[in-house]
Amino acid sequence: MTRLIDYYFSLQSPWAYEQNRREALAADVIGSPVYVFDGEVFWGQDRIELLADALKSGRAPYRSQV
Repeated sequence: MTRLIDYYFSLQSPWAYEQNRREALAADVIGSPVYVFDGEVFWGQDRIELLADALKSGRAPYRSQV
């Protein structure tokens, strides 16, 4: 447990957290878990099959017009 705490407070962990947070905000992530594929957001574990279909099909990502 001490190693985990030491790692968390190392220089890499806070930077990685902040980088992930900024990327999530930029991708309009609204919750967890979320998967982003080529700009298309798949929110929730129940969308994993839709993500798999998108990966297999090669289709263009759906984009919101809002």
